[in-house]
Amino acid sequence: MTKKLHNSLIDYLVLVGCDKDTGLIFKDQFAGNENLDEILSIPIEPSILSVISCDLATYPSSHNQINTKYPPYKLTKDVSFDLGDSKEEINSRHVALKPVEVPIQADVLYNLAQFCFPNQAFVSKLKIDPFVHSFVLTDMEGKKKFSVALTYFREFYCSKNDETNMFELVEIFSEDEMKEKRNYFQIYVPTSIILMSQFSYFDVLKDCVSKIYNSISSISKSLNSIMERFAFQFTHLPVPPKSLTRFGLILEASFDDVFISLNPSDEFENQVFDLSLSLLFNRFAFDDILIVIFGFLSESKMLFISKNTSLLTPVLECFMKLIQPFKWFLSYVPLLPGSQLGYIEAPHPFIMGFCSDYENLKNQLEEDNDLMIIDIDEKKIYKNNDFVNFPQNFVDDLRKNFNLMDLNEIETKKLTSPTKFDNDLQKRFDKSIRDDYNSKIFDLFVEFYVEIFGDLTQFIKWQTKKFDKENYFNSVNESDLEFYKKVINTSIFEIFINSLIKNISEDKPDLYYQKQIAKSSDKRCLHKLEARSNSNVNFIRLITKTLVFKSPKTAIQDFTNELKNTNILFHKDSILYLRGLYFILINQHIDGFRDFFQIDSKNLFPKELIKENILPFLPISQIEKIKSQDYYISSEDFKKFDDDNENENNSAFGNSINSLDTFEDIEFLNDLKFDEFTQKLIFLEIRLDNEISRRLFDALTIGNSKLDFATFEIFIDTYQLKESELNKIKKFLPKNKIRTKEFALKISNHTLVPNYGIGNLVLTQKCLYLLELGTNKRKVITEIKDIISIEKTQYNNGLFNSKSALKINTLNEAVHISPDNEVNVWYLLFNELCSSFRIANETKDSSVVQLAAINVILMDSVLQSGLNSIANHSRDLDKSIKYLCFYTLYKSELSKLNMSKDAKKILHLKINPSIREYTYQSVESIISADIDGYPTVWCAV
Repeated sequence: MTKKLHNSLIDYLVLVGCDKDTGLIFKDQFAGNENLDEILSIPIEPSILSVISCDLATYPSSHNQINTKYPPYKLTKDVSFDLGDSKEEINSRHVALKPVEVPIQADVLYNLAQFCFPNQAFVSKLKIDPFVHSFVLTDMEGKKKFSVALTYFREFYCSKNDETNMFELVEIFSEDEMKEKRNYFQIYVPTSIILMSQFSYFDVLKDCVSKIYNSISSISKSLNSIMERFAFQFTHLPVPPKSLTRFGLILEASFDDVFISLNPSDEFENQVFDLSLSLLFNRFAFDDILIVIFGFLSESKMLFISKNTSLLTPVLECFMKLIQPFKWFLSYVPLLPGSQLGYIEAPHPFIMGFCSDYENLKNQLEEDNDLMIIDIDEKKIYKNNDFVNFPQNFVDDLRKNFNLMDLNEIETKKLTSPTKFDNDLQKRFDKSIRDDYNSKIFDLFVEFYVEIFGDLTQFIKWQTKKFDKENYFNSVNESDLEFYKKVINTSIFEIFINSLIKNISEDKPDLYYQKQIAKSSDKRCLHKLEARSNSNVNFIRLITKTLVFKSPKTAIQDFTNELKNTNILFHKDSILYLRGLYFILINQHIDGFRDFFQIDSKNLFPKELIKENILPFLPISQIEKIKSQDYYISSEDFKKFDDDNENENNSAFGNSINSLDTFEDIEFLNDLKFDEFTQKLIFLEIRLDNEISRRLFDALTIGNSKLDFATFEIFIDTYQLKESELNKIKKFLPKNKIRTKEFALKISNHTLVPNYGIGNLVLTQKCLYLLELGTNKRKVITEIKDIISIEKTQYNNGLFNSKSALKINTLNEAVHISPDNEVNVWYLLFNELCSSFRIANETKDSSVVQLAAINVILMDSVLQSGLNSIANHSRDLDKSIKYLCFYTLYKSELSKLNMSKDAKKILHLKINPSIREYTYQSVESIISADIDGYPTVWCAV
């Protein structure tokens, strides 16, 4: 398990491009020679060159894939005050935790290159200036990764190797090297440095990635070490907690002359925002901005287009800010790669941005009456003629208030303030100007929404905590009724009103509610509202305190000193939050939880973070130890852990909670015989019966008598990675305690399923689902038992080139799915699972489906691990996988399925008493019952 600081500024630093290890890889097969002009015209296939996290530096394309000397030093507990008897040993490299955590999720990593180069990547014979753009990725759990990429053109010398038919790349740092490579020609290869964060500090991330580039460009020979140095600093830089009752902590730091100032998110749990809303008001007409906002609130299908990649994400993020307190949870792809253009055919609402020479596309899309197109470059909006907008009287008031705002005061402030020659001071000044502008605009629009929708609390049935839509519709002007119905009947409003009800009921801060109180002129209404809340009703400016972060080495000591020097309760809570997370980072969990449980503010206590990101990775013994601490026993109920069976098994054959690192005996590194192999599986809590274990062993050895350790390690790492990914989406699967539990077998990357939408395909032992992008709403595509046949095909919906796909013929319809680069894998898995349903039906043995589900997970792991050339089975994957396609082959032998008609008529259900046992068990007793109206229960052995 890799460690991480749960509130770090960045999660990963990634490098994407080509280098000496990958060579020059072309998207299409290149049959030409080393002619430079020919090379320049063909798009290249960038690779993931490095992924660096808090404590792991990996180089997937290099021979040495992991730098064992990273991180540069180990953080330890460096506080001098007495912590009693709570001291723990820092977990060593050999302590097994659960589940396995990887540096970056596979679905995110898979899509990264095409977001770095949305319009494909080409080499150049001239050095092109670097440029920055941003994008947002959504993983299979619905969590966003806000990313900023700086693309620069890296100098290489290239030559074609006639023996391998590959284009080699070398970097030259001296004249002597130049003489040796005189037959090579100079090219510039596009390379992207990406910073990925769970927080939307776009402007800060731009400063950070720019500094990394400046350092690399001056000392390019030390590229990896430079990236590791910055990655370590940025992944250990904490982000301040959200504001508390108008108090906020600003955290500042300076690394290598980079000044970083991090504002907190607001107390209403909106994400941080460090862009300038002037980007919208300098680019769009006022009325057009309102049209776009209504498109958001009415859940329209919206496509933003621009020829400038750098504009799309900032513009869309500015609109996301302006619609608050409403939040968009549907499909959101602010930068859509050209290869995914087909996503705009999705039937459900979405917000997407597309960058290309789009004239022909625009003409084609204008025929889609459901689609609103916002042309950022031309400042035009193309929409349905029947488009409804906000009620005019409210729009007039908003425009009037906007015109009364003295936004010129900001420009005046710039002109009258002396020039600041200290770079840090100038940064602070510019930031204050931007924040002041944003605050005025944002406050105006929140008031606008309160004016339009009014006192919503009058229409809440507090006993049932439901919003009375019908009475609300009866209260509005009939001329405006269409507008209100358009907005209030959306999921975005449903989420908003449910959040409002919850916040008021639990006395939590709510942006709309507090603004409504502040603007209320009806004293009776004001009294009624105040009776339900102790919240501060005044919209006063945020009081801030600045904390300077010096170094990861001294972080805990610095936080401790800050605690000693503060008497401000809210400031103390913020520091306890920061220090607690740093204790968790260095595995001092007792101390970390002590800090958490000293936090007085209910709104700051990190309950969700503890539940989702900390407890699942702790051994049960450690959790019990925390529960035995005095601070836990005496704490308020809302702080205590829920006993809700979070770790309950929901996989095909148990959770693998141990890891290979636990084995310390050197003999384990030797080749494994079958008996040794099964013992290791048992230790890893991978529960397989003897027959399945044998088939897996044969698949990995391709029929040999011994399995080499390297292959076993690669397979286990792959399996545990997949198991971790499957466990993350179990919360989205149906929960039925009566029937057999449903568990995930395979998850795709984001894909478009015509007539269903965009999202992740999820295969279980019962159904094929689509988890909708953004909402994670589960849609049933088909039940496995209803599949008639599956065939490989090519599919074209008109907006993208023909793609490899699977056509799934069911009892009700034919469905096309296109899991990128994995069509053959899904075809094999579907066949195995569907074959088991046929066999189970013929033999009346439902356990066959469960056993086939185990095969499917193992097949997927064997195929994935076989892509590693070190693995033994990589030399013949076709032969390897046949050992596990047991039911696919079994079904082909139709004679085995034949059963007499009398037997079929009598036999209702065959029971397998050994379904989860390593060896077969005998039946020692039989219970039968003959109940009126029900068939006799019997068993013949």
